[in-house]
Amino acid sequence: KGNYYFVENVALDSETKDLKLSDQELQKTKMLFGVWCYCKGKAGNYKVTKGNFSKKGNEISIDFPAVVSDQKVMELKIKI
Repeated sequence: KGNYYFVENVALDSETKDLKLSDQELQKTKMLFGVWCYCKGKAGNYKVTKGNFSKKGNEISIDFPAVVSDQKVMELKIKI
């Protein structure tokens, strides 16, 4: 059923080693969830103000509730 793209934007100081944030604190990283699809009224960037973010060493973990209906991604684990 077509393509679905998402982008999770997070701004961190390059010196950040360990960090844990929840809910409104997430905006300290200017976190955005971008949805790019052929889905009328859903495409665009959304501020993430609920959920959790943690960075420990080179591992990042993010979980957040759905920001748009039929959202496919609500958890990310990344090694950088």
